[in-house]
Amino acid sequence: MELEKKKYFDEEEFRRFFAAIDSLRPATPQKKRDKKADQLLFRLVLNYGLRTTEAVRLKLEDINELEKQIYIRRLKRKGNPGRWYDLPNDIMKLYQDWKKTRDKIPEAGRNPFLFVSQMSLNGQRRGPAEHLSHDQLYRRFKKYLGLAGLPMTFHPHALRHSCGVILAAKGYSAFDIQRRLGHASLSSTLCYVDLKGKEELERNKAMSEALKI
Repeated sequence: MELEKKKYFDEEEFRRFFAAIDSLRPATPQKKRDKKADQLLFRLVLNYGLRTTEAVRLKLEDINELEKQIYIRRLKRKGNPGRWYDLPNDIMKLYQDWKKTRDKIPEAGRNPFLFVSQMSLNGQRRGPAEHLSHDQLYRRFKKYLGLAGLPMTFHPHALRHSCGVILAAKGYSAFDIQRRLGHASLSSTLCYVDLKGKEELERNKAMSEALKI
């Protein structure tokens, strides 16, 4: 499998994406609440290479504040219920900020999910507690693409791909990246390592051109 360039962010692009979230100045309490949720949501997606379903299904019980860990249930891993990962201090701070805000929302009180469906919060959903929907995540992602001036062709999965690409560029092994992304097969991970090799080859060619006499 070959990874196309426009399926992932380079480092400059994902920094612009997160800067767009951080620089947002919400005008209403709901939008302020959404910003805190989004700061955490998209950092988790990038940092752990989450699929959108894995992200929206995260539960409050999956965060262990004492040990600074997060439990992630990976899709497509038969017989593997999930794995604990470390939570760096900056993401823990985002979690605590969001949790403090979330705890003040009466409608979210009995909802087990970390990111609650907007319809549930607005009282439009009277059935079982729901997590943030894929559509809601997608619309928020697209909003920040626009604010950052990035191509609207990007999909939220680009953050997952970016995780693999950046780790490969930093020299992490295919096995390390496989465990980070939760790939069932190592072959799914090799596209990131192959991409690193191709980029190095192109840089070497460019250096050879620069040194021509």
